[in-house]
Amino acid sequence: MSRSDLPAARTLRVLRWFIPLAIIIGALGFRPLANRPAPPAPDAPPIPVRVTRPVYGDLVRTLGINGHVESDTMVTVLPLVSGVLQELSADIGQEVRKDQVIARIDAQRYELQLKQAEAAYLSSKSSFERLEQLYKANATSQQSFEQARTQYEAYSSQYELARIQLGYASVKSPLDGVVLIKHLSAGSIASPERPIVTIGTLDNLVVKAQIPEKHYETFMANRQTMGITIRRSGGVELQGRVRSI
Repeated sequence: MSRSDLPAARTLRVLRWFIPLAIIIGALGFRPLANRPAPPAPDAPPIPVRVTRPVYGDLVRTLGINGHVESDTMVTVLPLVSGVLQELSADIGQEVRKDQVIARIDAQRYELQLKQAEAAYLSSKSSFERLEQLYKANATSQQSFEQARTQYEAYSSQYELARIQLGYASVKSPLDGVVLIKHLSAGSIASPERPIVTIGTLDNLVVKAQIPEKHYETFMANRQTMGITIRRSGGVELQGRVRSI
């Protein structure tokens, strides 16, 4: 072996002893770490509970839904003549009676038509009565008598129609009830196509609600025995029944 190979041989001998020694030291140092107990897991948050007293009663299945309460009998009041709505005394929530005047339409035009129809009616009536006496005395022809009678009947119908139209200028309630909707106000143009108010009765109320499809079978199977409770403000509860689905 030459002199140049001596340092390399010494280094090789040192590494031969150092590497096993380093492995033994590392193993001894890791052993305490491996045997160290694991840190405790953090405490889980408590589960919220509610404690109540036991209650004895029937096991009842309930379903809470929203709906609107409507009157089973509602009438929309339409005027039978047109004109300016001079007065509308009925207001929402007001109770009205049957044949009570709730609105007045400008009746000046209908008053003039009634006067004209009345004048024509009285004139035709006088002519008919005179010709009737002449016809009975054989002093006039049957044709003249028939014409006078036809004219009298026509003017009589016009007079009756004018009188009815003047009465329609005062709009009356068709039933006892409560004003639910007010469609027009004083000063509006009233016509047979435009409603004035909607009146309903409170004797028989109906609740209309949207039932989820998954509950259809339950309602259909128990519609005769199912009770309905309507809760109102103040704690009042009203009982109901299923009428239709």
